[in-house]
Amino acid sequence: MAEPQPDSVKRSRAVEFLEERARLLAPSEEVVNRGLRRCVRHDLRSRRVPGPVPAAPVEGKASPVAAAGDPPVAPRPPAEPITSAVASAKTLQEDEPGRVASTAGKLRSAALAVGTVLGGYRIVGLLGTGGMGQVYRASQLSMNREVAFKVLSPRFSKNARFRERFLREARAAGRLHHHNLISVHDVGEAEGLMYFSMELVEGRSVKDLINESGAITEQQAFEVAEQTLAALAYAHERGVVHRDIKPDNLMINAAGVVKVADLGLARSRNAGEDGEEEDFTTKTGTMMGTPYYMPPEQGRDAHRADHRADLYALGASLYHMICGKVPFDGETAVAILINATTQPLVFPEPGPSAVARRFIGELMAKKAAQRPQSAAAALILLRQLVAGTAPQPVPPPAVEAPVSRLRPLWPWVLIATVVLVAAMAWLWLQRVRPRWQARRDIAELVSGHRYVGALDRLELERGRAEGGWATHIDRLTEQTREDWDRWAGGLAEPAFAACDAAILARKPAEADAALALIEEAWRSPRVVAGLKSREVQIEDARSRGETAEAGRERLRRMVREAFAKAAVAGG
Repeated sequence: MAEPQPDSVKRSRAVEFLEERARLLAPSEEVVNRGLRRCVRHDLRSRRVPGPVPAAPVEGKASPVAAAGDPPVAPRPPAEPITSAVASAKTLQEDEPGRVASTAGKLRSAALAVGTVLGGYRIVGLLGTGGMGQVYRASQLSMNREVAFKVLSPRFSKNARFRERFLREARAAGRLHHHNLISVHDVGEAEGLMYFSMELVEGRSVKDLINESGAITEQQAFEVAEQTLAALAYAHERGVVHRDIKPDNLMINAAGVVKVADLGLARSRNAGEDGEEEDFTTKTGTMMGTPYYMPPEQGRDAHRADHRADLYALGASLYHMICGKVPFDGETAVAILINATTQPLVFPEPGPSAVARRFIGELMAKKAAQRPQSAAAALILLRQLVAGTAPQPVPPPAVEAPVSRLRPLWPWVLIATVVLVAAMAWLWLQRVRPRWQARRDIAELVSGHRYVGALDRLELERGRAEGGWATHIDRLTEQTREDWDRWAGGLAEPAFAACDAAILARKPAEADAALALIEEAWRSPRVVAGLKSREVQIEDARSRGETAEAGRERLRRMVREAFAKAAVAGG
């Protein structure tokens, strides 16, 4: 068995990979010179026209103040007026968490002035700004309602393929309806700007709570995690991966309900499978995700990260909530990703409880295969840990010590080689015949839709398979599971539809009855994931119904007591 590589070698390779990635993303000298020439032209033009009308300050945002010891900053010349329906406004600096030096001082696209009408929305005020654009409070003129209106930076509109995919996937997110998701109302493009409107949440983000108190209690953090996992389970089951879970995107309304924001910028798990895969990072220079909460595989290749990347990001956010700091830090985004890839997860002392440590540790496993394999599974694990009923974690297998090759065993090796060569023909004959028989048996089981038996037979073959036969068994196993999911999914779809309708009607008993129609043979991995997700939703609906019934019973008791007192007083 090969000797495992030391951490220094892994770190060195990660550094080389990320430095090469940074080199490829760096703009060429021609692009830099063209930008400098444009800045000079704008500067000369701005000196001949009046300055722009400054935008109203963002509520709750303080103006940037120079740190102690920093050199004084020279005043900027007036900005160039913005034409068409986009009114003049001052640019805002992104409020980056932490201290990533690579984004410091970058200016974002100009904000829209109050009263601007864009795509049927009238701007009421600026709520915030980020790496992909600004978020406004706006009034939707056609519906006469206030919404959160996100306008993407103009640089994204220049990429035709990004624009097409953004519109398609934002519309897919608009079809998701869950009480822990901020609903996407509309998506479109006007005046050369892409935008989408969302449900306006009157509340605060988890990041605001962290900034105020430094950390929040474990109970509060677990409540946020539980509701967030319920939303992610719903979205993942429908093929939507968020890819940017962080405290900024977790809103809490006045009723204490968690709302996951920015789902309109999420990515479908099916994106790229049709040959249209494109790395927009190389086109726009924008990293898809936030380095503090990004799993190692997303830093290596953002488009290969699946739904388990959202679980890692939630674990990093949970660490930040409870410990008051991010799990991995660094001076640059590359340094953060290197530390997240090569350094172990360390908790401060005295730190969180054993329950929090285990849950965060499982969500933030370096390898996606070592994390919970779905948001529904993570939600069940969280509830088991809080209740004290979670199974003990399985320890990793012990690494066998490499056998020394310097022992004087050459006579025995020679004898063993002779015996092996003599027995190869006999072994080949003994192995080929059972393999053909296994192929026939598995094909017969699959044709009869007896997938459990087929997978059991494949598992038996895997235990004694070697070389190319083992690879063939793995491919055949994957194909069998896909066939099972396809076949079982079609049979279970009517029951799932009936269950979803009963959940929306708050009839948990009917929802349970609908799920009971799913036969054991239909319980493929995808169907089981759907069952678990709906069981969570049914339990939530049942608990809400019991709470409402208790309230009605308390009201009836109060009315009876009032009538009794009135009767005594009248007597």
